[in-house]
This record gives sequence, C-alpha cells and structure tokens, in this order.
Amino acid sequence: MTRKLYIQTHGCQMNEYDSARMADGLRAACGLE
Repeated sequence: MTRKLYIQTHGCQMNEYDSARMADGLRAACGLE
C-alpha cells in the first residue's frame, strides 16, 4: 500500500515554495508519494 502526502498551502508564493521543499524532503525521507 502506498502512503500519500497532502499539503494545503495558503498565502504568498514563498509559502508555496516552502511547501514544495517540505514535500520533497518528506517524500525522500519517508518514501511517500
């Protein structure tokens, strides 16, 4: 079974950038999709 990651981002463009970086790190560290 594949674990999934969902991040809901609000606010400015920098928040979107930070969310993308956080998601990449979690995917790499935890094997998330």
